[in-house]
Amino acid sequence: MITREQYLEALDIVETYHQQLRQSIVGNNLTLIDEWDRLDICSTRLRNVLLRIKEGAMCYNEKQPSYKEVFIEKIRIEEMCKISTCGRTTINEFISLRGY
Repeated sequence: MITREQYLEALDIVETYHQQLRQSIVGNNLTLIDEWDRLDICSTRLRNVLLRIKEGAMCYNEKQPSYKEVFIEKIRIEEMCKISTCGRTTINEFISLRGY
C-alpha cells in the first residue's frame, strides 16, 4: 500500500518535472498560443483560428488525456488552411503580426 508520504513525494516529483519542462520551453524562446502578446490585438477571426489549432492538438484517450503544446513559431500555413474560417486575409494578418 502507498503511504501518504510516498504520494506527496510523487506529487513533488511531478511538479518539479513540469517546472523543468516550462524552463526548457522558455529557454527555447518559443511562445505558447495563449501567451502570445499579439493575441489581444489580432482580429477575432485569427484568434479563433489559433485557438482551434490549439484545440486540435488536444488528444483525448479514455485512460490518459494528453495535450501537445502548440507554439506560435511552429504554426504552418498548411495547418491554418485546414480551418474552414481561415482565408487569405487571416493568413496575411498572421504573417504580418508574427513577423515572418
